[in-house]
Amino acid sequence: MAGRAGEQDPHKCPHDRNPMIQQVSKHRQIWAPSEKPPGFWNSHFPTEEEAQKYREEGERRQAEMTRQVAEEAARGDGRWIKRDT
Repeated sequence: MAGRAGEQDPHKCPHDRNPMIQQVSKHRQIWAPSEKPPGFWNSHFPTEEEAQKYREEGERRQAEMTRQVAEEAARGDGRWIKRDT
C-alpha cells in the first residue's frame, strides 16, 4: 500500500523523480507503463514446467493488480475511480 513513509506508489511513473524530464521531454508519462507478461521476451517455446510457471506468475500478477485497483478505487485519489452502479 502506497502512502506509508518510505513507500512508493507502484502506478506512478518513475520519471516523477526527475522533474526536468517531465518538463521538457516529448514523451512525458503520468503513469508507469504496465509490465510485460511472464516469459514475454523468451524467443523459444517454453517447456511444460516453464509454461506452468509463467501461468502461475501471470495469475499472481493479475490478482495483485486487481487488489491494487480496488484499493485505489476505494481511496478515490488515483487513476481508478469506483463508479456507482
